Amino acid sequence: GDLCSGSVFPFRTRLPEAFEGASDTLFISMTAAASARRPPRFRLLFSWNDGFRQYFPARLNPTPGLLRLLRETGSGVLCSSPQEWTLAQRCGFTEDDILTTFDAPGAALRILDGAYDLPHTPPKRVLLRFNPGGKLTFEGRTITSLDRVRLGMPQAELFQLARQLHMFGTPQLGLSFQALYNELSPDYYPAAAQLLFTLAAALFRETGIAPESICLGDGVGASSRPEYPAPEFSACGEAIRSLYEQLLAPEGLGHIRLKTTLGRRMLAPHAVFAARVRAVKQRRRPLILLDAACCQLPTACQLGVHHHISVLGKGCAGGARRLRRCRLSGRILRLPRGGLHPSAGQGGAMCSSSTRQASPARRAFPALAIRQQRSTFWSRTAPSQKL
Repeated sequence: GDLCSGSVFPFRTRLPEAFEGASDTLFISMTAAASARRPPRFRLLFSWNDGFRQYFPARLNPTPGLLRLLRETGSGVLCSSPQEWTLAQRCGFTEDDILTTFDAPGAALRILDGAYDLPHTPPKRVLLRFNPGGKLTFEGRTITSLDRVRLGMPQAELFQLARQLHMFGTPQLGLSFQALYNELSPDYYPAAAQLLFTLAAALFRETGIAPESICLGDGVGASSRPEYPAPEFSACGEAIRSLYEQLLAPEGLGHIRLKTTLGRRMLAPHAVFAARVRAVKQRRRPLILLDAACCQLPTACQLGVHHHISVLGKGCAGGARRLRRCRLSGRILRLPRGGLHPSAGQGGAMCSSSTRQASPARRAFPALAIRQQRSTFWSRTAPSQKL
């Protein structure tokens, strides 16, 4: 159902009360509390893999309530700083539930980017991050260049490090890969899987070390533009399963467990951005002044981004053409999919790094195209539209 509907959070009655009692001008509500307890769709797609696990990046939304909710659904957490590690422990995550990218005391599962990243005490489980350089391709199509990706190590260094860790007694070794974070190409996840599955087979043939797990990382993006649709989980899951059976099962590696660290795609539909209209300035291009800053919803500052806007308490919804019949002064505007940039509520802007999302058509949809001026939102409509 609609995750932003009033069945989960009564917007019409509770949101005005929240605005009256809140000192901050921004209000982001995670409305997926009831729906998040259901098994996520992508987890069902990987049900064929015994031991599949999803780790949510805590840096995207370090909210204790959200992390506890994810823990109840069986999800782990990815921590990239000591602060996130402490927060995860206080939210009830055990050492086996936490995946770290730094030298955390007592960490059971650690991602290593090279020999320089080795901790003083080898962890129980290690994921070696791979970066072959060159171009990432799938079925003859180039997806992205890996020359500028700083994470990971080449194949020769990875094999040597795997031998050393195996010699020092690390019981479980795995592989990982990370190149993009909000990619809209449906071929990115299958390409990452093909790269890692081929590497796992080569590692087993040359060193005799069988990887225990493979982490596909993050990368399945969430779109905010109609001309750039987001990839479907069903197509990605079927492609990964086919590659798993073709590349790993014949090599005797059908026991490898898959892991993911999806972030934005999980949160994008489950948040709502709301702001109050302070004033409307009538001019050739009417301006709407909101009590919010541009860093709180970065997609609203980009031309070509479509937001379905509704006015709370009024029968107005859609773009600027439909909003022009409403008296907006003092009203609350609601924009769904506020979780596309989940850390916006923490005061920082998390802009997309996807090349496909960074090159949209330079035309504005009939919605609020917003530019920053004096730390406020100024909404710009088309010249022929009046509010």
